[in-house]
Amino acid sequence: MSEPRDPELRRAGTQWPALFLVFALLGVAVYAPSFPGGPISDDMAYLMNPWVRGLSARSLPELFDPRSQATLSLNNYAPVRPILHGLQWKRFYDESDVPATNRAYHATNVALHVAASGLLALLLAQVGLPFAAAAAGGALFLLHPANVESVAWLCELWTSVALALGIGALLAQRRRPALALVLFALALLSKPQVVCVLPVALLRQWAWSRGAAPSAPAVRRGWLWMAGWLAVFAAITAAELVTFFESASGAREPLHPDAFVQARTIVAFAGRYLAMAATGYGVAAFQQPPPALSWLDPWWLFGLVATVAITALALRAAARGREEAAFWVWGPAAFLPVSQIFPFLYPFGDRYLYFMLPGLLGGVLLAGRELLARAVPAASRPHARAALLAVAALACAWFGWQSHSRAAIWVSEDRVLLDAARRWPDGVPAHLIAARRAALAGDLDGAIAHLELCRARGWDYYGHLQQHPAFEPIRSAPRFQRLIRDFAGDLVERASKTRRHTQLDLRDIAEAHRLRGEIPQALAALEQAVALGGPLDRDLRPQLVSLRAQAARATAAQESR
Repeated sequence: MSEPRDPELRRAGTQWPALFLVFALLGVAVYAPSFPGGPISDDMAYLMNPWVRGLSARSLPELFDPRSQATLSLNNYAPVRPILHGLQWKRFYDESDVPATNRAYHATNVALHVAASGLLALLLAQVGLPFAAAAAGGALFLLHPANVESVAWLCELWTSVALALGIGALLAQRRRPALALVLFALALLSKPQVVCVLPVALLRQWAWSRGAAPSAPAVRRGWLWMAGWLAVFAAITAAELVTFFESASGAREPLHPDAFVQARTIVAFAGRYLAMAATGYGVAAFQQPPPALSWLDPWWLFGLVATVAITALALRAAARGREEAAFWVWGPAAFLPVSQIFPFLYPFGDRYLYFMLPGLLGGVLLAGRELLARAVPAASRPHARAALLAVAALACAWFGWQSHSRAAIWVSEDRVLLDAARRWPDGVPAHLIAARRAALAGDLDGAIAHLELCRARGWDYYGHLQQHPAFEPIRSAPRFQRLIRDFAGDLVERASKTRRHTQLDLRDIAEAHRLRGEIPQALAALEQAVALGGPLDRDLRPQLVSLRAQAARATAAQESR
């Protein structure tokens, strides 16, 4: 057999299994502090969802139906996610050994993050970076502290899965286009934000087609496969939009009523993400940065300058037909879906950087390679490369230490809330913690004042007020009970604007009406839930019997007067 033309490529090829092994060991070491942690916040809605726990061959079609109860209850058209969580439940859940269950869930998330990091390194090597540079890019992604939220938060499994599948599609794009198309479809069915790989694929295809005749067979085939990607994108996006507009999640209020403030804030968020990507600065849970009220807001100005710079780099690379352009477009394409065009309760999140970071890393590394070749004499390049690798190693050590520290936060909801409160003292978590402390001290006025601020910002988990022990000293107070009823009224009002309800929704609506003393409305919602049918039937029927008896007693008491 003839030797490969490029000895360096052959040498690197033997090192890939070792690199994946090193990534796996680093991943376990960094994320080990999170392994004892159980479900936190949204985990309850996604991991404990009845359609997830009841996953079966018969229920699979529901998960692929954008208007089914199963899909609407999960608020996103991402059927791969509940399938994976359902398989986790069947394989790992053991009520008698909760610590082992938690470890298994966390280990799955770490394994998928390691896979995404290794595949990113492979992609960087595929576009021409030396093995050491590609490995450094993958390692920086593996250890970046902003990724802790996506890895240590159990329900964020879909993030690593989607990115790994998306990068796999890009790796297979040229030589195995059919496999690439399948992987892209699976990625989109895992998490919508992974749509960012579509413009990356299109720009790569454009770069490969430069200089070739448009009628060349390879060029025609490449663009035909890209047409397939666009068709898959259109079909899955249409399903996602159906789910979005019919689900109970709905859209929240815009970032600010002033359109200029909203636009500046979006650009400011882009600046914050870039700073976080470069340094790890600003990582926190449940983030609520303030809007950019002034034209002199530093984050808006930084975001504007950075956006112009990235656009210039992308255009320059595209004009030269370089794949580098695809990486510069990758970050903005991942930012767009989470830029708050469609507002969220927490408008800024570490986990959203997960899809932007690969593009930023690739763009910097590819631009750096060109700069090194242009600005450094050939004789000095080995020393320059060694120095850059040393800097990358120091950055990995710094990021790894930060990530290890942050992983320990994701073991309980209280630690996560405290982390958010330290970063944003005027955010919802800070006011919720302040309300707890006031309640424990018997300060009813203080607790209600803080909870009203949470309510004004869209926080609506009033079940927390009914169950958390911190509120026990004031729970029976009439004003506190009235606040709970107000929260329940907010839920009823939002539900009235939703097109379709699931059994879960109707159960919650019935409970909200019951809390408000609106027994006929509660009875109507519960009857509708039972008539709809679903996995809650066994729980809802006794509740319906009890509520009917309560309604009958109320009617009898009223008639006796």
